[in-house]
Amino acid sequence: MADFLGRTWCEVLLDNLAYNYHAFERLAGPSSVMSIIKADAYGHADIPVAQALYKQGCRHFGVAALGEAIALRQAGIEGEILVLGHTRPELADKMAELSITQTLVSAGYARALSQALKNSNRRLKCHIKADTGMSRIGLICYDSHFEDAVKQAMAILEDPKLEVTGIFTHFCVADEPENPVSVDFTKLQHSRYMRFCKALEDKGYCLGAKHCSNSGAILHYPDYNHDMIRPGIALYGLYEEACEEKLLPCLRWLTTVSLVKEAAPGQTLSYGRTYTCQKPMKVASLSVGYADGLARALSNKGRVLINGQYAPIVGRICMDQCMVDVTGIDDVKPGDTAVLIGKQGDKEITMQEMAKDAQTITNEIATRISRRVPRVMMQNGKVIEVVHYQKDIE
Repeated sequence: MADFLGRTWCEVLLDNLAYNYHAFERLAGPSSVMSIIKADAYGHADIPVAQALYKQGCRHFGVAALGEAIALRQAGIEGEILVLGHTRPELADKMAELSITQTLVSAGYARALSQALKNSNRRLKCHIKADTGMSRIGLICYDSHFEDAVKQAMAILEDPKLEVTGIFTHFCVADEPENPVSVDFTKLQHSRYMRFCKALEDKGYCLGAKHCSNSGAILHYPDYNHDMIRPGIALYGLYEEACEEKLLPCLRWLTTVSLVKEAAPGQTLSYGRTYTCQKPMKVASLSVGYADGLARALSNKGRVLINGQYAPIVGRICMDQCMVDVTGIDDVKPGDTAVLIGKQGDKEITMQEMAKDAQTITNEIATRISRRVPRVMMQNGKVIEVVHYQKDIE
């Protein structure tokens, strides 16, 4: 048995990733696709995911932090890498050297980046971020702030040290197509964005690539594709809302049975004694816990698959282990594989189900899978690479 199979691991299904990427290419039409691979590609292992997407033709990538961008460049990823979050201005020359694109959220921030480049012969590629209602980062380009935002953008566009290659915004409720209020607000955000772009273009400025569509907007507002789309969680087949496009999950999470024991009526299980056996039971201990990313909120609520049958989690999930009820499931023994997310036989546990049981969203479930859980990259049913963040020696 390979070393990564000793405790708990994730399989990343690169064939499904390729399928999803090409689905978004079809949805994009003539527009480009920027694959969002921040947060370790939503827990799927960013470098092998980026390499797989690059082989499929992707030439635009979005990350949250400069460290993520540098790691991709060091791994040989070419094309555009856009840092969506903050980078310290003193690192501007490093970004320019590596041809990494930085998001600009204000004229003041842009000036700081430019000032950091005053003794350099390089220019920094940038995208201007327009805040159209997310109220997070960006130039506030609506209501009484509109004219000031235009002035700030003009100053950015005229800075000789900054090369603006795009302008974008981010929707906050595009994934709520059944809510009329959310639909109206998404349309309002888009109209604000288009008004802002037009004001600058009417003054003769070239803005580069226009992009505003995240996963929800791509799937529900195809008229908003513009020059580029930005699939994030949906790229990994984890979009929670109903949509017409079939997307395939790209991750299976598995663990190992460490012990099977009998439990008598009245016996309590795990910390806090929150579960009391009401009848004779067979209980299996699993080698996974909340330090691996299995949400403690799933205690006495979640379930796993063992030998093709559902087994409910019983008792509180521990830091490194948990227990499940395998009463009535034949031949469960130490060393058997349990599925936390994915298919086994004709049954399946989706990440959407786990997120619902934990009262959270798939994004959080995926990105909280610990770095002590190896990612096993699968293609055509075979292991092609194992990403060991920590060597499994247990």
